[in-house]
Amino acid sequence: MVRVSEVMKKEVATARATASVLDISRTMWNNKFGSVVLCDCKKGHCGNGHKPVGLATWSTIIEAVAKKLTPSRTKVKDLIPRNVITAKENDAIVDVSRKMVKNNVDRMPIVDKDGKLVGIVSYKDILAATPEMMNVLSEKMKATIMRPPQFDERISGLCEDCEGYSSRLRNVDGKWICSDCGNMES
Repeated sequence: MVRVSEVMKKEVATARATASVLDISRTMWNNKFGSVVLCDCKKGHCGNGHKPVGLATWSTIIEAVAKKLTPSRTKVKDLIPRNVITAKENDAIVDVSRKMVKNNVDRMPIVDKDGKLVGIVSYKDILAATPEMMNVLSEKMKATIMRPPQFDERISGLCEDCEGYSSRLRNVDGKWICSDCGNMES
């Protein structure tokens, strides 16, 4: 199973929750990012290692403009939802995708077990990983359906124990296992 930590971006634009809409828009523009994660940092550097408290996107800026608010005086925290939707770095991509659809979000901050920011994932990141996984599954399907592999040969695909991709799976007791899980010679 592919984990979100394998496809997330570790470089994240961040700001304090008290930042103005103008500051956020400049951060997004200068970094060419579609969002800024708002953190609980009080002073010093804000970013990975802090707890996310919100997510500002281009929609946040458009809302401020549409409401004729003054960007330099409007705090972005006043325009975003009070609860930020996050995922854990070990969550499966499939589960994160479902969570994004359910909560109608395009991006999601990724946190560690302590709830501290470690990255961000977007639909683009997930879609970029999906075709590769489709190829992996297709290769395994071809190997097992078109010509059943001989028990003493190696195939490419997903290990049935750790679910990681390997180009050298071997049949061990009826399961296709990578060399790490099967403790066998490469």
